[in-house]
Amino acid sequence: MNQSLVKPMNLRFYKSLISIIVFSLLYSCSNEEPITNSDQNILTVDPNTSLDCTGVWANSPLCKERNEALVELKKLDPLYESFKNVEMAEAKSILSEVESLKKDGDKFYFDEFYFKSRDSYKEASELIISFNDRNRLKVLEIIDRSQLAFDLVKLDEAKTLVEEGLSIDPTNKKLININKRIDNYYIVTDLISSAEDYSSSKKYSLAIQTIDEAIQIDPERADAKQIKVKIINESKVYYFDQNLKKAYSALNSNDFSKSLSLYNDAKSILPNNSELPILKREIDIKKKNYDITLFTNSGDRSYAAENWESALDAYNKALKLDPTNSDLVRKFNRTSSIKQTYDDLNKYLRNVDRLSSPNIRNNFERVLGVANNLILKDEKKLINLISQANETFKKYGEMVVLNLISNDETYVDIQKTRNYEPFSEENIKLYPGKYVLVAKKRGMQSTRKEINLEPGKEFLSITAICTNKCSIYETGNITKDDVDLSNVEEQEENIFNNQQNTNSAQNILDEKFIKNAKIISSSFSKNIVCTKTTRNSPLRLTFTLNVDKAGKVVASRVTSIRVHQEMTQSKNLKSDDRAVIVIIEKALKKSKFKVPKINGQPQVGKINHVVVVPAGFCVA
Repeated sequence: MNQSLVKPMNLRFYKSLISIIVFSLLYSCSNEEPITNSDQNILTVDPNTSLDCTGVWANSPLCKERNEALVELKKLDPLYESFKNVEMAEAKSILSEVESLKKDGDKFYFDEFYFKSRDSYKEASELIISFNDRNRLKVLEIIDRSQLAFDLVKLDEAKTLVEEGLSIDPTNKKLININKRIDNYYIVTDLISSAEDYSSSKKYSLAIQTIDEAIQIDPERADAKQIKVKIINESKVYYFDQNLKKAYSALNSNDFSKSLSLYNDAKSILPNNSELPILKREIDIKKKNYDITLFTNSGDRSYAAENWESALDAYNKALKLDPTNSDLVRKFNRTSSIKQTYDDLNKYLRNVDRLSSPNIRNNFERVLGVANNLILKDEKKLINLISQANETFKKYGEMVVLNLISNDETYVDIQKTRNYEPFSEENIKLYPGKYVLVAKKRGMQSTRKEINLEPGKEFLSITAICTNKCSIYETGNITKDDVDLSNVEEQEENIFNNQQNTNSAQNILDEKFIKNAKIISSSFSKNIVCTKTTRNSPLRLTFTLNVDKAGKVVASRVTSIRVHQEMTQSKNLKSDDRAVIVIIEKALKKSKFKVPKINGQPQVGKINHVVVVPAGFCVA
């Protein structure tokens, strides 16, 4: 042998030997565990084997080729497992060839001819894929034909077609589903029939339950779905009609709450049904008429019991439902008038001591006049009250003589009635009631005492004097016979006029207006008393005043207020504005007017008086 050839050959040998040793070591470090087949002689490759080809082995040709073989094996493995179940002669033949190629691939793998192993696995996969591609269209055709046969209830034909298709593609989900539907056809059909029977017997709950069971078994049964829609619609109509019948029955029994509830139940079932508005209208009308009658009867019972407030409340509720009912309007107005009269009379009877005031007594007389004009029959409580009020008015209308004894040094005031200069004795006729007497003298502390002129008592003597101190007490041991009452009638008239003149500004007497009455300016200006009150603009005030024969203001009322040439109301005024009005009104009440005379007699009545308050009024 040529020695020049021996050396290179030896070199290649040693290189191969080294590669085999290195690869064996590498292989021993992998997670591959060869699995033998049943005869324990033929080794098969685990497709899940992995090899770390990083680091120093990153560019190893052996690692690359080996991994390529494993990739192709992983593609082949699921195809092979599925293909084994195909029951076709052609498939059996191809399967034999595939298995042979796979065995070759496994052998090449363990012999470390990885590129040959890769090619064998790939060729086996292509055989299966080629077969599957050829049969895919055939399977699709079989699916369509078997579905049509099932729809036409040709179950045997459908079954045969499905079996043929599954022999080609055992895992086809559509064929498996059709096969399942064929097997369950008669079960589903029986359930549908039962559901229809339940529906015919108005057992809709069982019908729905049964048809749902059928649909659950075969969700694609179109007839089951149609039957379910039919059952639901029939049940809606049935339950709607039932609710309507019950609603009308409740309405006839005046059970409006139940009737309305049943109406709402029916509306929730068939909201657009034309019968619903008719029922609702009947419920509303009947309930309205029922409530009107209910409230009216309640009002009548309360009226009969003379419970006016309760009667008014009931009549008012009825009127809100039927405002144009003339009978209700008449009952409400009469009850309102009676209640107002009843309350007014009680108000005065609870405060009979205040009847000493002419204004209150006049108002009481007015209310009593209204009461006496009422046409009453069965209103016994009110009739008795009116009788009591008439007696009280009569009793408190009989004046009592007040004999005042003093010492010609004492000033005596009967509050809200008259003020007296020092005197020795005065006799005054006053209406029964409570009065406050004040005795005063310069340099002494005044004293006051409330006296009660009782009705039915003709005479009362009071001593009011200030000596070392001011005292007021009943005069002992003096009788009416001991007093000169020759001028008491004149006194009575004078006092009556004085009492009338004490009306508040809100109750100015309805007397005629006096023309050409003029204020005495000095009497007004000297009574302007204020501190730091001011205005930024003029204020024009119009007063309505009542003056007596002496020209003294006995009552006042602000009738208009103009700020910046615009009318306003007191509630819109500033606090300084209101303070100004109070100052002006107080000054006017202390002022005097020159009143005209007619036939020598000074006029008594109302005047309109305008006061213009300048800007900067009463600046300190």
